[in-house]
Amino acid sequence: MARLLVEACDPRDDFIGHIGGDDFLVLFQSTDWQQRCEAVLGQFGQRVPAFCSSEDIARDGILSEDRQGRQVVHCLPSLSIGALAVPAGCSASHHEISAMATEAKRQAKRTSGNTLFIERRGIQTQPTQAPAE
Repeated sequence: MARLLVEACDPRDDFIGHIGGDDFLVLFQSTDWQQRCEAVLGQFGQRVPAFCSSEDIARDGILSEDRQGRQVVHCLPSLSIGALAVPAGCSASHHEISAMATEAKRQAKRTSGNTLFIERRGIQTQPTQAPAE
């Protein structure tokens, strides 16, 4: 996964961070960030079969044994990308941005398969003013 992200990013403009486990954070300043995300999804989809057996591919899932010794089928690996565009001059706090990015990721994971979900609610770029009394 990290290799795919490195291939998709411009090291002069973009930043890749590993949050933990299978979670990564990419801060794109590249203007073509959406196409870069779609390229990562395409590459991931092309590379997954190399890590699965032909039986897993035919079954559309990976057969394994759970802790009780029962045979279970898990979905083939997929990639979920939650994206949030943060404009220059953004007045949102890092907590607000994190919450919106987390929601975008959650929405992406709700869809099966390789998915890009773009949060389109928008972020304020100017400070809000309290109404005059």
